[in-house]
Amino acid sequence: MDLWSLIPLLATIVQSVLIYIVYRKGRNATNNVFILFSLSLAYWSFSELGYFLANDFQTASLWVKFESFWPLSVALMMNFVSRFTENNQPIVRRTIYFLVYMPAVIFSAIELLTNWISSEPIIVAGIWTYGPPQMPLVFDISSFWAVMVSILSVYFCAKYYSIKADKTVKNQTLFILVGLSVPIVSGAITDGLSSMFQLRIPNLMSLAFLIEGIMMGYAIWKYKLFEKIT
Repeated sequence: MDLWSLIPLLATIVQSVLIYIVYRKGRNATNNVFILFSLSLAYWSFSELGYFLANDFQTASLWVKFESFWPLSVALMMNFVSRFTENNQPIVRRTIYFLVYMPAVIFSAIELLTNWISSEPIIVAGIWTYGPPQMPLVFDISSFWAVMVSILSVYFCAKYYSIKADKTVKNQTLFILVGLSVPIVSGAITDGLSSMFQLRIPNLMSLAFLIEGIMMGYAIWKYKLFEKIT
């Protein structure tokens, strides 16, 4: 196993450990959504590991299709942030369901059934990764949706950080904000380079998930994240 493959393996392990730790801390709506979010990142990382290790085109294609459900991770991130930051009013919940989860399901189905957003795998820098989209317009729409949802998540965290007086809660929020920003920036760079310059680079999302998982774990240990959330 080379370094490229080690990264998604570590990301899968770290996200799985987070799931176990948060599960042990108690079940409430916020914790449950975070568990689902971390589960989706573990699944995403494991899918990436699968095509990194693939020895042939058919195997790589199968694992790339397993990764089709990435939009659900974006939706779960938004759901978790809205609950943590106490933006849980009925209108916010309805917005999340109709403008976040519904597009996530649609884009996941498109990814699974077509090559419009990401196509058949190609080899870049000696490893398999997903190929360029066959329908750039659909790719651009899905990317725009993901960016908008991510920006709103960052805004919720930043606003919550600015209004909270409790130092512990502020530190919890800061680590969530920075931790979630890592995969957001990584995804934006990867997709931006692909879209603007037709440049293919290896998928680095699992590295971002590894960093995010470590930061969340540190916040749980140092600032008792999830122990004071109701």
